[in-house]
Amino acid sequence: MRPNRQGSGVGKKLVNFVSDTMKKQQVNRIFLITGGRQAAEFYQKNGFTKAEDGMMLEFEL
Repeated sequence: MRPNRQGSGVGKKLVNFVSDTMKKQQVNRIFLITGGRQAAEFYQKNGFTKAEDGMMLEFEL
């Protein structure tokens, strides 16, 4: 998101829209991969928690 739009509530509205839509489709969990501490903090403030199971791995070519 553009820095001048941060804190305006757009991201929170998007997270709420997606989660509400998925609930209506009987999806009960969202897995998210994000980059950077600031993005992780945003999602944690909006109810996401760090998963205890699994691990993200990458292989650079």
